[in-house]
Amino acid sequence: MEVAHSGYWSTGGAATAIDSTLHLTYYGRPGIRNLNYYEGTIDTATWNTLNRKLASVRFKSVDAIVDRHIADIPTYELIVYWKNGKRRLVRDFHAGDSVLNTIRWLDSIYRHTALKPAKKPAKLETTFQNPPAIPKEQAKFPWPK
Repeated sequence: MEVAHSGYWSTGGAATAIDSTLHLTYYGRPGIRNLNYYEGTIDTATWNTLNRKLASVRFKSVDAIVDRHIADIPTYELIVYWKNGKRRLVRDFHAGDSVLNTIRWLDSIYRHTALKPAKKPAKLETTFQNPPAIPKEQAKFPWPK
């Protein structure tokens, strides 16, 4: 499983990957640390909760994308892998559904994990951890007369 969120123009994003061996890889800024790769191990209870939450939102059949393409709000990406495939789900901050709630919970797991700097960068399939580009053209409003 991989989960990522975009930042908005003023903050960066982050990504977390968890595999069936309970190994967690985090790319971001945990606390005041630098943007980098970190790793840790989740416990079995968290892994079981993670699987129950994914099953409860029916991740294999729910709408894959609920995104209004608003540039300056957090957007979340979840990729779930299983034996015979994978599924990518995208939700923006205003989706307001159980999938978004589950993704946000998954996105916070790293906070409850003892992290240490990773020995090497991880290869992540998620892309939302990369902050969106600030548009070059900003709306300009004339001063009132």
